[in-house]
Amino acid sequence: MTPQSVRCAVYARLSENPGGHRASVSRQLADGRALAERNGWEVVTEQSDDGVSALRGKHRPGYTAVMDAAANHEIDRIVVYQTSRFWRNRRERAEALEVLGHA
Repeated sequence: MTPQSVRCAVYARLSENPGGHRASVSRQLADGRALAERNGWEVVTEQSDDGVSALRGKHRPGYTAVMDAAANHEIDRIVVYQTSRFWRNRRERAEALEVLGHA
């Protein structure tokens, strides 16, 4: 796979930001786009789940869209600001790695 052929998804999530000190969703997406550009990767989708808490376990449509794109071989990489923004807990990470390992 050449760098030009790498297709990626950029994902962002922010559950709460009372003090405004953490990277906002728009900042996470911008940083993800910049990383992809530096590496010559094509951003084929950008997804976010703004205001979705890790503790409450709410459905995250953006996360689902990224995982579906990976499972359907539509992307080669997933770009996130921090893995804690993508996976909420160890169980979710283990389940996703199982899917990604077969993608």
